[in-house]
Amino acid sequence: MKIKDHELQAFYVQLEYNRSPNPTTDEDWQDIAWFDHQPAHQFGHDITKEGLHMDLEHPTENNRKVKDFPSIPLADAPTFCEKYFDENYIDICDQYLKWDDSSASTGFIQHRPLRQ
Repeated sequence: MKIKDHELQAFYVQLEYNRSPNPTTDEDWQDIAWFDHQPAHQFGHDITKEGLHMDLEHPTENNRKVKDFPSIPLADAPTFCEKYFDENYIDICDQYLKWDDSSASTGFIQHRPLRQ
């Protein structure tokens, strides 16, 4: 998160997935879904103009966007996004596995804590 003069300027909240049965390094994890508010970034989004949406990593195609989220005040958005992932990570990981044909013999759904 980026805060300036006590106001939220930017945030990025991601859901990571792990294929390794015994994760040992950060390289074992990859982001598969994320929310962001980064108006100054070249590929960032401004949720105050565009509304909140989630990007979903597709293993072989362009990323997908989910846009059916309620209007959230900017200051509350990071907490909303973390809670959304906490409540929906299994469904999101399942969708990712359905898209990824190479996942048939793997597929360890592990939730990495959002706050450490």
